[in-house]
Amino acid sequence: NRAAFNNAAGVGAMQFLSDLFRLGYAPKSAFPGDVFLQQKGATVITGPFAVPFYESMKPKEFEYDFVPMPMPDSLRGSEVWTYGDPKNIGIFATSKHPKEAWEFVKFILSEENDALFLEMTSQIPYRRDLESSPAFASAVQKLPMLARFVRQARFTCGADNVRPLVEVYDAIAQEYQYCAVLGRESATSAMEIAEEKVNEILSDY
Repeated sequence: NRAAFNNAAGVGAMQFLSDLFRLGYAPKSAFPGDVFLQQKGATVITGPFAVPFYESMKPKEFEYDFVPMPMPDSLRGSEVWTYGDPKNIGIFATSKHPKEAWEFVKFILSEENDALFLEMTSQIPYRRDLESSPAFASAVQKLPMLARFVRQARFTCGADNVRPLVEVYDAIAQEYQYCAVLGRESATSAMEIAEEKVNEILSDY
């Protein structure tokens, strides 16, 4: 396995993030508490889990909405893809009750229970039929802003399944820090260094 992100798209993404900080659109310092609800920040990167929190904690007459992540001008009009952070369930080969375990997995991942999961947690199940299935309509009716995330579900993807994923993320994050946040490296240099670090990490596996 080798890193496959040091290309025109990867460098462009790093440059885009760097521009956000350079132009002052992204903050370089952290503030205590929720700066969005405190009305100290105009935007915040968050997810569907924030909907019930904002609804219960927002100041009186506070209005807000959710929009897709910012995109480079060159991709205007394209669908916005985002990281889905899917979770997986496995059954150990040494299980004494594999059939029962499989039935349990099917039960907890049924449409009915996924709909209940959505309603209770505001987390979006990783399913293809979210928009078309009436089972999920109830949760969306109770929290209408979830509809935006339900529509986005078709355009999410997980990370590559590699063992040293945390180390890989750390290596990329370091170069993101130096390039985008601190402005000490160019996007091209940052991606080259990140590629070298990641390939070294992958070589041990």
